[in-house]
Amino acid sequence: MATDMDVDDSFKPDIHITIQADGSSKRTSCIIEAMHAEERLPREMLNRLMDNIAFGKSHSSEPSPTEKAKYKTRQDFLEEMIIRHAAGATPSRLPSQATPEQRAAERQRVLNVPTTRHRIIFSEWPRPPDSKKCITPDNSLPGKTAPNKLQLWGATLFDFYHVNRIVTIKNLVTTSTGSKLAAWVKAQGEDGYEPAKGMLEWAEDEADPEVVEPCDIAQLIQDGEAAQRRRIESVGMKRAQKGKNDEDTEMDEEAKNEEEVQMDDFEFHKTVDSIFAPSAYPKDWISEPFTDWKLKWMPIAQPHTLQKYIPQSCLPKKLVVHDPWRLLHVSGVRDREEWEKDVQLPWSEKKDITHTYKLKTSEKHTDRMKEDGAERAVHEAKEKAILEKFLADPHTKNEAPRGFEMLRHGETEPGPVRPAIYVVLPSLPWPVPAKEGHLYLSPAHTIGEGNHSMVYNAEWELPRSLLVEQELCSTCIAEDVEELMKEQLHPDGSPFDPKYDEKSGRLYLKTRAKAPLTMTLDGNKDDVYLLEEGYYGKTLEYEGSYQVFQSRVRYQNLENGPYCKHLNKTDQSVHPLTAKVSVAAKLSIQYDGHLANEANNYQRFPKHFFEHYTGYNVIRPILEPVPLGPLVPQYYGHYVVDEEEYKPARANDEAGPTDTNPRKYLSPILLVEKCGIPIEPAELSIDDKQECASLVYRFHEASWIHGSVAKRNILRQPGPLSQWPVQRMFNNYDRGGYGVGWSFRLIDFGRSSDTRHVEARKSNDMIRTDAQKITNWINDFGELD
Repeated sequence: MATDMDVDDSFKPDIHITIQADGSSKRTSCIIEAMHAEERLPREMLNRLMDNIAFGKSHSSEPSPTEKAKYKTRQDFLEEMIIRHAAGATPSRLPSQATPEQRAAERQRVLNVPTTRHRIIFSEWPRPPDSKKCITPDNSLPGKTAPNKLQLWGATLFDFYHVNRIVTIKNLVTTSTGSKLAAWVKAQGEDGYEPAKGMLEWAEDEADPEVVEPCDIAQLIQDGEAAQRRRIESVGMKRAQKGKNDEDTEMDEEAKNEEEVQMDDFEFHKTVDSIFAPSAYPKDWISEPFTDWKLKWMPIAQPHTLQKYIPQSCLPKKLVVHDPWRLLHVSGVRDREEWEKDVQLPWSEKKDITHTYKLKTSEKHTDRMKEDGAERAVHEAKEKAILEKFLADPHTKNEAPRGFEMLRHGETEPGPVRPAIYVVLPSLPWPVPAKEGHLYLSPAHTIGEGNHSMVYNAEWELPRSLLVEQELCSTCIAEDVEELMKEQLHPDGSPFDPKYDEKSGRLYLKTRAKAPLTMTLDGNKDDVYLLEEGYYGKTLEYEGSYQVFQSRVRYQNLENGPYCKHLNKTDQSVHPLTAKVSVAAKLSIQYDGHLANEANNYQRFPKHFFEHYTGYNVIRPILEPVPLGPLVPQYYGHYVVDEEEYKPARANDEAGPTDTNPRKYLSPILLVEKCGIPIEPAELSIDDKQECASLVYRFHEASWIHGSVAKRNILRQPGPLSQWPVQRMFNNYDRGGYGVGWSFRLIDFGRSSDTRHVEARKSNDMIRTDAQKITNWINDFGELD
């Protein structure tokens, strides 16, 4: 199979592989016309190219519209496989003489019913019919794996295979992956078998597992700030209009400018005592907790859910908890009627009661914290090594540090040129650990209630620089480079070093090409599926030494001082010094140890529990691939009352002595990611049920026992989390209302334990209990509690 290639200008890709229904691979010649810019081939060109390959026509032949229409997409192919494999679980309802409309409706019905599996294994790995080799656990070789180390990982559904362990025993079939089988057939000498060569080439091109980040919380915060600025401008214009109507006179230009709220009016407050102080907010900025507002007709939901992994070392050491409703006491003794009225009061009508908490970190379980620190050290050391090597020998043969390349003026054609300029930019600052954060609690935003705990949707206010990258001004960089270049030039404009006037570098056309990949089923050449689109293009590349300039411009953080004059002219420079996000705050009743145990477990969990990876795993006893989303909610800290900063109330304190009495119980707080609502089995497809079960099996594979497997402890929310919130919302209505791309998570680890610290027989019994519950459920032998 053709792959991305760096080739000289005379190259034209001439190899394409078509995988036949029997697993054999066929090499076919084709010619691709050169294009002047690197881009995907247009659909018309691909159709013509596919016709040449699949139908053996000459390159100059133009396919008919009927032939063009026969090329189907990768999704069409997957749906065809799904329907073929669904025959047993979802029998067809088509009449014997069905119309095309009936067939289309039946096809959609089969795809939408919850019993149809969409994640299936549909490929078989061919083996030589005379092979005497047996695939066994002893001679099996590892393939690509995600950090969970589970052996059966594949980047796509096309990377999973059924294969005969012994060729002559047709029913002795096992499941494997392309990377594992490629390693095995090479070790056993079966890599020369012609029908398997297409699979081998596909396996060689398989992507490695990669972390899939959730949608950018920084962008969501900045979008919210932009909406606030538009609201403020709108309010200002309304004020100005109201003044005109009330006075029935025209306001002069000066008065109008004073009335309208303009972005230029906002300035950085150099004298604020705290970035959390009200004076640190721009004028007219809505900062009251749990306030929903609209921008014209569009409701603005603030704040957004925090789903980003934050290293434990960056979590706020101090937490100021705002608790006007005294929820931290976790008291169930309240007058019901009075409480229901009190809950409906807005935040502004309640007297704020604050308590100071401190971050409690485990002294024993510090492995993940050390891992985060080690990752930072490795990253910084790598950046330093790259920079030092590049500065010692600034050449395209060496990896370049963070920065950008500039060609000399007028040099845009292939051939010898003067050395290009490379501008080295400063390293992106690592997030600064937060010293303080503020948490806001309201009973109107209760998420759940258990026998020993309460969970609230809380607003968490953090230093903005912890979540949003600092600013680097491009105009400042341009001015700085101009100054640096002047410092290295003679008055006549010639460089101090004559080597930079010599044409020691070269520009050349670099061609990148990849042939499209098609597939037919059952030898039917009338239906050709385009699995991967091809491309062919050229870019102008520079090769040679550089003249290097290290920019003196630094990143800017409004917490440390005002922005530069360029950034200060933009609306984006107007924002608070903090940002609010939404998290789940879990409180516990007095004398209950579950929350403390859960917090310790969160600190012990390996990092891959919190990460989403590309690809799929096959996890026994599930026989189909399941995605590798995060296993548990993100952990944002375990906080306890700071006794040292606790100040008893005066006798006449309006809040009453019981609210600030050191002996009055104040719950510890566990902050985690908000992950949705408990599952309802009747609303899940078979794929969803298997993914829920896989969470428990993955937990067991990592040597953990959950101890409380129940539907209330498996949450779901619209996904995938890498998409923007509005995109996730539309995914809910796909697949006939069952939705697609859901994100599932295990929660409630107060009873969980690491099997490595439990007596073997007891741990096996506990794992068996967990697994039996979930296995019976997905096989319809029982219900989850």
